[in-house]
Amino acid sequence: MKHIEQILISVLLFWSSALGAQDARQLISENPDRAAGNMHSYEFLPYQDTRSPKGYKPVYISHYGRHGSRHDVSTATCEKTLGLFQKADSLNQLTPAGKELMEQVRIMADEHVGMGGELSPRGGREHEQLATRMADRFPSVFGKGKKVSAISSTAERCINSMGYFMSSLKGRFPGLEVEMTTGERYAPIIRLTSGTPANMQVMDGNGGGNRGGNGGGRGPQQNALQGDFSAFMGKVFVNPDRIQAKDDIVRNIFKLGGLCQDLDFLGLDMYSFFTEDELMSLWEQDNDAIYDRWGNSIENGYSKAITARPLLNDIIEKADAALESGQTAADLRFGHDMSYMALLSLLGIDADGGQRFRSNEAHNSWYAFQIVPTAANLQIIFYTAKGKDTLFKMLRNEKEISIPSLSPVSGPYYRWSDFKEAFSPKEEFSLDFDKDNFITLKKTVNTASGPVDVVYKAYLHIPYVTKPVDVEHQSLCIFEPIFIGGKSFDASESPILFSNRVNGYLSVDDSQTSDVKNGREELALAEGMTVVVPGVRGRDLKDADGKNIGKAPAVLVDLKAAIRYLRHNKDVIPGDTEKIVSAGCSAGGAVSAAIGASGNSPLFDGMLDEIGAARERDDVYATGAFSPIMDLQHADMAYEWEFGKSPRRGEQLVDQTVSAELRNQFAEYQQSLRMRGNGDFGQVTADNLGDYMAQFWLNPSATLFLKSLSEKERNDYLKDHAWLSWNGDSTNFTFETYLQNTSPRVKGIPAFDAFDGNSPENSLFGNATDDTRHFTAYSLQHTSGRASATIDPDLQQIVDMMNPLTYVIGRNKGCSQHWWIRHGAAESGNSRASVIYMATELNGQGKKVNAALFWDAGHCQDNDPQGFIDWIVSITAPRDEAIRKKLLDTSGKEVLTGCKWGDWHGTMENSLHAIQKAFDKGADLVSIGLKKTADGKIICFSDDTVDRLLQGSGNVSEMTLAQIRALAPKEYSGPSDWVAIPTLEEAIAFAKGKVLLHIDLQDNVDEILDIVRKENAEKQVVFKRKYPGEGFYYLPVFDVEHHPDCTELERLLSLNPVGIEIHWTKDDAPLLEEAFDMVRGRCRIAVNTGNGKSGSRHDPKHGESAEENWGTLIEEGASVIFTDGIKPLTRYLGK
Repeated sequence: MKHIEQILISVLLFWSSALGAQDARQLISENPDRAAGNMHSYEFLPYQDTRSPKGYKPVYISHYGRHGSRHDVSTATCEKTLGLFQKADSLNQLTPAGKELMEQVRIMADEHVGMGGELSPRGGREHEQLATRMADRFPSVFGKGKKVSAISSTAERCINSMGYFMSSLKGRFPGLEVEMTTGERYAPIIRLTSGTPANMQVMDGNGGGNRGGNGGGRGPQQNALQGDFSAFMGKVFVNPDRIQAKDDIVRNIFKLGGLCQDLDFLGLDMYSFFTEDELMSLWEQDNDAIYDRWGNSIENGYSKAITARPLLNDIIEKADAALESGQTAADLRFGHDMSYMALLSLLGIDADGGQRFRSNEAHNSWYAFQIVPTAANLQIIFYTAKGKDTLFKMLRNEKEISIPSLSPVSGPYYRWSDFKEAFSPKEEFSLDFDKDNFITLKKTVNTASGPVDVVYKAYLHIPYVTKPVDVEHQSLCIFEPIFIGGKSFDASESPILFSNRVNGYLSVDDSQTSDVKNGREELALAEGMTVVVPGVRGRDLKDADGKNIGKAPAVLVDLKAAIRYLRHNKDVIPGDTEKIVSAGCSAGGAVSAAIGASGNSPLFDGMLDEIGAARERDDVYATGAFSPIMDLQHADMAYEWEFGKSPRRGEQLVDQTVSAELRNQFAEYQQSLRMRGNGDFGQVTADNLGDYMAQFWLNPSATLFLKSLSEKERNDYLKDHAWLSWNGDSTNFTFETYLQNTSPRVKGIPAFDAFDGNSPENSLFGNATDDTRHFTAYSLQHTSGRASATIDPDLQQIVDMMNPLTYVIGRNKGCSQHWWIRHGAAESGNSRASVIYMATELNGQGKKVNAALFWDAGHCQDNDPQGFIDWIVSITAPRDEAIRKKLLDTSGKEVLTGCKWGDWHGTMENSLHAIQKAFDKGADLVSIGLKKTADGKIICFSDDTVDRLLQGSGNVSEMTLAQIRALAPKEYSGPSDWVAIPTLEEAIAFAKGKVLLHIDLQDNVDEILDIVRKENAEKQVVFKRKYPGEGFYYLPVFDVEHHPDCTELERLLSLNPVGIEIHWTKDDAPLLEEAFDMVRGRCRIAVNTGNGKSGSRHDPKHGESAEENWGTLIEEGASVIFTDGIKPLTRYLGK
């Protein structure tokens, strides 16, 4: 009998699921009103209850219900749509059907006057009927003297829905004790407010994000309405081509058409003006947008679901209290669709079987009109039996459902203890990374070499502290490339781009971090880097009580905690946690710089412990800062120094008394820094800072920009910018000239610590109860009227903590060694001065700084995102890997250097010491000679005999390796292991990670190639002369004076070499120019300026010009230069 009962239960559950699995087109065809999605009026479908286990009776109900059918929350959509139709009518552009539709819009608009968002009569009936069915279904729950408590959001439609429901329930059970309340204190429980900022409005059914029609109303994705709506337009308008705002009209009629059922007493039907295909297209877009905004999507679901935690906690706490007391029949909650959807998502019941979908595919399986119509509800019915576990079942829109994460006792009945074990809040989050919890995504990244498909793992929304203040913001996402360009990729040792998305010091929640987005992140992924995007608290974040929880230095604390999380999981996290590169722009650039400068500072330890951060290091290997707004306590001074005498566009000069006072303070501050400029500039002061900026920053930026243009483009640009002095090779203008001809001032005075306290920076330095505070003595004194006013010491410490220069000037040991700093040369929202003296101070301390201004660029304009990625590669990859990448770049934009036999000056040729010295001086390739000993060893030795180099005599081929190594070098007496003659195997092992070996392949070819293969060094060695075969790097020699024509050169090029080393002794050699032209662009052109085979261009001797020798060759296309003077060459190239 029990077996038969289980079969019947399974059949019933299957029937219920099958109904939900019907094709959307069929369901909407049966009832077009369903196209309204989450504005579809509630449909009651007959149910059949599964018999409860023997002895169990229902005793308590926990309920969450969305308000009933309603008016639109705003009259804007009605008014705008009516206005569009009236304009078309005045132009005689409405068909008879169009006039009929206009009349329906007019009736809808009249009904909405003074009724924005109000419950409709149908909405009231929905809740009355829900209460009646609940009473009929579970009458034993509502015994005499039992209590029913109800709470509501403060929206009138929710309050009235509660009233209709409770009135109906009370009418059925007059003896019930009824309590109804509302208020802002229930906001975290019954409405979704991301991050709970105090001014967050209820957004039920009104889009937001990428949804919504005009006036904030719901509708298909506003930015890109997809589909052909020519039938609708042709039905309504005489000449559709003359109608503007087509998308708005279609979108708004679809939205208003959904409201026709909610306001059924009007007798309107706007959906009938669409064809079935048009209605389905609109429904699909709207349905997917609803799911993306509030559903449990693969991309963003977690960030929505977690916001229902307060609601779920309330359900658990009140259920336990009711079950213990036995006095409460039901706890009822009346709110909005986003809270309802978040709760379903958190429980994994927003779709049958707990399925999750990508947002743009939701319409295939998930239908908003079934899950979240008006008056949607979730009921939890509790059952008890004497001496047995408490059971419950869940009803979604009054139908029994299964809970995927729990095992049922029988049918839809589950143990309450199991539910609490699974869903009760845990005291702490784990810091252990789950490498198996990921989804796989794919995107096409546009790189400099063309589009590249990248498949990557996305580990989403990982809490990075054990005791988060707000877990939505204190979580991170990790993106690991696994296939790049169709080839599998191992990112286990890749650099990690730690990309913060802080903007204006505002908070970043996990809905903003769920995929790689900006150019730098995408390019990093395509390069094979792991990308980490952290959420953080920000100045706008408040808790449920309205308390500020994201003021400074919370953003730095969170970023440090995220870095510590990565290090805590260094053995399992994808990527190398010793090569973390921080990056951010604007305020994000400032906090990136602060993270880079403040590594391991003990100032943060207490705050990090408080939120349960891992006890690990938080320094980063390198820092990228784009348009960073830094040194805030001196930012107003720097801004007035630079822009104080520049009026805002279309306005007068700012208060010159205030500006002058701040400029004078800046001069004192600049003097106190005692900062020395680049090169031999000397000390930088406020008086010469303009000259310093012009010489080392502005003119180089302009010069680089102009050189990048074609001759015509450059001439046109110079004609439009006559103030630019150009001598054909560089610009030379003064700072004053630059200011007079570029972007005007854009900020008021003071620019950052505003007198009215209304700047983002004022908000940043607020505290738990004060939204804004002054953070400079100047502004505090000005507004308070007290000349002696000073910043509170606690606040001053926070201001110092947020300033990267605090740590740089203090020479913090955990400061990044590598810096990429970029700022727009044309931006005027922030002074260039603070950026420049930050870079100057770092450079003066020996940090490796790559800093520049982007010419004509504004705030956060990144003109070279690929350059940033290439820079990361150059500083993080083993050097030989970076060399290989450059070697294969046929553009030859970066010149590679090589030296013969290593840097042998003062040491043994071909020795490990010579290779190390060449590496230390910047060589990319080291040429080594190879000989074979009597015992068959291939050694690094250039001569046939030992006579010239060693204290002995004899042929190498007639001596064993041991015999050769027993001979001391003639001209070196250092450590023997440095100058001992190495074998080829030893040289390959030593050179790995440093340089590529350049081998003249003449003799012993098979033995040499076998060794290279055995050592897996095919990409470690570049072969000269004889062709080594496929799979090796080949750089053959072509001597233009030994060939009658270039036929041999063409044959060599057909072998796909990485370069051709061109030899000549006479500059007028007949084939020289032709050879250069043939090779240029197909592979690299190599020359040897140390062996007399580069004509009149050679290693410059004392007093000779490097520009005339190496510079001329580079200008003609040479991009690999072998030399005997590696240090002068690399110095000339700036390497």
